[in-house]
Amino acid sequence: MNIGILGIGAIGGLMASRLANAANNIFCLGSKKSNKFIKDNGIFLRSNFYGEKRFFPISNFNKNVSLDYLFITVKGFMLESALKDYKFLYNNETIAISLLNGIGHDKIIKKYFKQNYIIGSIGHVEVFTNTKNEIIHKSKHKPLVEISYNNESLKKHTQLIKNLVNTANINCEIIEDQNLLIWRKLIRLCTISTITTISKSNIGFARTNEPFKSIMKNLIHELCQIAAKENKIFDAAQIEETINSLPEDLRTSMQKDIESNKKSEMEFILGETLRKGNSYNLYLPMMSICYSYLNVLVTNK
Repeated sequence: MNIGILGIGAIGGLMASRLANAANNIFCLGSKKSNKFIKDNGIFLRSNFYGEKRFFPISNFNKNVSLDYLFITVKGFMLESALKDYKFLYNNETIAISLLNGIGHDKIIKKYFKQNYIIGSIGHVEVFTNTKNEIIHKSKHKPLVEISYNNESLKKHTQLIKNLVNTANINCEIIEDQNLLIWRKLIRLCTISTITTISKSNIGFARTNEPFKSIMKNLIHELCQIAAKENKIFDAAQIEETINSLPEDLRTSMQKDIESNKKSEMEFILGETLRKGNSYNLYLPMMSICYSYLNVLVTNK
């Protein structure tokens, strides 16, 4: 089976290293610089759960080869150019599985895959790339991948992907309700990404100290209002409880990117969500204040 991983950061590297076995041809699709590094050094995973592993994915992108499945793990702001760079590897049968953060990616992905598009999410995982370009998986348990489809023709592929990921010793579940999958993660992700970035701290500090504790509560409330307009009803108290159960030292990728003066996924995580809420004429004062503050913060860096 030919499996592509588009975007070889922490999540992409983890997925690639776990999916690599005798039955799968793994194609890691990154930038020219990333591809050269991987060709010379391979991908090295250092994991508290899986142990250590180095492997060398296929680096010769033969234009006569087509991918069966493409896991999309690239940053959202790089999505369009990344998909374009490797379009010669897709055909009408290639299935895309998006593990991207936030919302607003659909139109771009559907330009290349039309209805062959499965929405996914990965959680229960803390992973990053260190200065040696090693993939560091800090979690002491399996990640959880959740996938969903809105086209009946993709049902068999969704089951096949579940089996594929489970075989890689990663938990995978099929969520029949696609909107539930999207909003359950988005409410939590948008909240913790926003408050950790604004507080310039880990989630443990932000959720227990004012004014960030109050900001968190208001963000959850407003995000639940938007989800309700999408016919998804969530218990704000339950979401807060979930956030309070996260490891104290957790920092988010959006926060890390902004603090490092890198382009972040803020627009997909907070901006697009706020714009969706505004399209329903909802009153979202806390989201608006946070978005304005972060825009100024990013602009002044």
